[in-house]
Amino acid sequence: MALIVYQNREFYLSEQTLTLNLYVAELGLPPLANVTQALLFFLAGIVLACVSLFHERFQLHREIKNLNTAFQSCAQQVTSMKPGECSPRTHKLSNLMGKLRSKKVQTAKELPGTDGA
Repeated sequence: MALIVYQNREFYLSEQTLTLNLYVAELGLPPLANVTQALLFFLAGIVLACVSLFHERFQLHREIKNLNTAFQSCAQQVTSMKPGECSPRTHKLSNLMGKLRSKKVQTAKELPGTDGA
């Protein structure tokens, strides 16, 4: 930005006035150098960008806080449950593995033997 201002010194050092005509009233700024106006608008853009960024961060922070409280309440429910209330999944898995093993043994016994002829 400094390079642009330096290369166009004549334009940026000249003074102009900004006016706003609202048909009811006319608002105007005192004469300012163009470089001053450019810097004011540049700083206003940075401020608006920061406000937008912090607004989004606050929303995300609030959402994370709500999700953490929901997680904590679910974790308390799980830890307060008695061991008999939870159904163990390993029991079903071991029954399934036992059934599969018994089928393999039966198929091996049922195979006819060959006498080599």
